[in-house]
Amino acid sequence: ANHLEEKIVLHGAIYDQQVLTGFFSKSIVCISPSQAGLSVLMSMGYGVPFLTSVDAITGGEIFNIKNEENGLIYDGSENGLKKSIIWVIRNRERMLTMGRNAKMHYDSFRKPEDMANAIKGAIEYVLSN
Repeated sequence: ANHLEEKIVLHGAIYDQQVLTGFFSKSIVCISPSQAGLSVLMSMGYGVPFLTSVDAITGGEIFNIKNEENGLIYDGSENGLKKSIIWVIRNRERMLTMGRNAKMHYDSFRKPEDMANAIKGAIEYVLSN
């Protein structure tokens, strides 16, 4: 036995930004095997790479992940997840670089103002045609 149950705590849903900030400030990766929604952008905003599967449920946020550049996307298998987690553990420096890349991507393209401006631009385009 690997005794991981002594080291892993599942906290459930957390909505308090201060609590989230505490977790993200100590994290090297955010892992969500089957969901890649707004948590992708939240993670990137904190400079933490996101790890998810190729077939994760998403509203399009998964397309912000550039595999091995600012996050990781694995093949969807249990073994693929295992291999990805082992890779993360063995490649700390690479993960830190990916975290910086994730933060730069978020700051350059995905802040709330950027998203609002994109929606505004789409509406203006539709109204002008």
